Amino acid sequence: MPKTNLVIVGAGGFALELIGYFEYEQSLGKYKDFKIKGIIDDSFDRYKKLSKIVHSKYLGKLRDYKAQCGDIFWIAIGSQPQRKEIAEEIYELELPLFTFISSLAFVNKTAKIGVGSVIAPFCIINANVSLGKFALMNSYSAIGHDSVIGEHATLYPYAAINGNCVVGNELIMGTRATIFPGIKVGNRCIVTTHSYIKSDKPDNRFVHLKAKEVDVENRL
Repeated sequence: MPKTNLVIVGAGGFALELIGYFEYEQSLGKYKDFKIKGIIDDSFDRYKKLSKIVHSKYLGKLRDYKAQCGDIFWIAIGSQPQRKEIAEEIYELELPLFTFISSLAFVNKTAKIGVGSVIAPFCIINANVSLGKFALMNSYSAIGHDSVIGEHATLYPYAAINGNCVVGNELIMGTRATIFPGIKVGNRCIVTTHSYIKSDKPDNRFVHLKAKEVDVENRL
């Protein structure tokens, strides 16, 4: 059986995490016909740093790389703006995209996951969820039943979108951010770490609930 060549796009810390997830899946017997062909990144210095831990070939810059038969591209970039830029570039070049769903995640059989998405270990995607292409759900993030999430969503660890929510494109949710049930959120909204949305929001909202700071000695 011919091998599928996994081309990893990105040489930062998130690539290191994803390679670890992939190697774990292979230890379970999944992706037997896959091999990691190498890493693409515009920064050779970034690749050199990663190569001290992960021994994989440097394939150059994305625009310079000539795709070959059997290649499939995995976007290993955690920052949403850069991830979106690379995703659109790969889409424009009509290159095949790898969609990764960890075997340690729970994804309901009725959920729909967009191409090029990454669903990390211990995520939960419940019944009738629609998740747009190029999504990134980091560990322990969750989406409740019947929610519809647009393209390029990024959920950092423990972020939660409750049931019956409708969310536009380019959502960013920081660690432990929450969207309450039944909420509608527009495009390009950001919910910072430990913040929440409990009422509908239009496009381009930045939601940040600043914690109050007190002197420890005078806290009583």
